Amino acid sequence: NIHVQIKGIKLWNVPSFGTFSFPSEENPLGSWDSSQALKVTYTVGMDQESVMVATSDVATNISENKPLLVIPCTLEKWERTTSATDPDQPNAFLQIECKIWKGSGDDVHSFVPQEGESGEYGYTYVPFGATWEPGKRYVYTLVFGGGYTVDGEGIDIVPITFEANVDAWETQSVDVTASN
Repeated sequence: NIHVQIKGIKLWNVPSFGTFSFPSEENPLGSWDSSQALKVTYTVGMDQESVMVATSDVATNISENKPLLVIPCTLEKWERTTSATDPDQPNAFLQIECKIWKGSGDDVHSFVPQEGESGEYGYTYVPFGATWEPGKRYVYTLVFGGGYTVDGEGIDIVPITFEANVDAWETQSVDVTASN
């Protein structure tokens, strides 16, 4: 019985580049190494002019038409032992700018922003680990609860989790005709 209003989602600490080793007899698919890459933050492709509203029984698609393209890599999830945004904290997490509440009218309890915090929206943080392989399309479904504060403390409802669907990337043929 919670309501969620999402203003934005960011994915932190994703490798920004990698080195590709071409296929060989030992490694017929080739491989990516992103261990030396600078880690960056990506904004999930939501329309910045709109706020996504989800209810407990309806799935809301927030980025179908704006996929996030990244190199194949493994993301280690934030372990919540340090602040999520600490510059020395190298692991991945989602930063979700949102409102999460239950109730209506005079009987509303706000989880994010937490009671007493200022601002219309707050942030919740979700540890995110994944292994992204070449040629795959990953679709994530967030199952909303409260997540964590920036310092890793649980918000007083069930944490946000996610489910992944993995599909082969479909190649589209395009007829390109050069003209002068």
